[in-house]
Amino acid sequence: MASRRSLAAALLCAACLSPLTVLASRTEYGITLGKTTLRELRQKFPRARLVGENYYSSGAMLRIDGRTLASGSALYALTAICDRSGIVIAMQAVYDARAINSVHEYFQSRYKVKSVQSPFIGDTVVEYADGTNEIELRAPEMDPRLTVTFTSREFRRLMLLKKSLERLPQDERQNNVI
Repeated sequence: MASRRSLAAALLCAACLSPLTVLASRTEYGITLGKTTLRELRQKFPRARLVGENYYSSGAMLRIDGRTLASGSALYALTAICDRSGIVIAMQAVYDARAINSVHEYFQSRYKVKSVQSPFIGDTVVEYADGTNEIELRAPEMDPRLTVTFTSREFRRLMLLKKSLERLPQDERQNNVI
């Protein structure tokens, strides 16, 4: 068991020290994962604001008002997440939850649906995939907003790896992490 933890720690260190490489993919909101840079976003959306550093990628996050991207739509805001080198590797869009059907129909027409969880009572979660990208639509029950998260598979694996290491007891993390 300790060897698995050591391997996980080594993989996490390697992933954190190297920039994420993402193959370019489809463009959504005028942004292409793995291709669009932070500089290009700032030029294209001058009113966008930096909202901090992403915990998983150690890169900048830029929030763009939804009215800037699509006036009159149900989009409230879009947050672009960059890697350390300033390339967009993930995005999170926040919509009005009443638009769930139109948002789902749009993404269903563009991407392959991997799974749908739509219980009578509870959160609705739909996962889509396309090449190296994964998209998740999440509509929590009784929440007026829904989120659509676009990530590369590599970024999602890094997130899951960091989360799994966080679950280790503190003393095991200190002993096994380089």
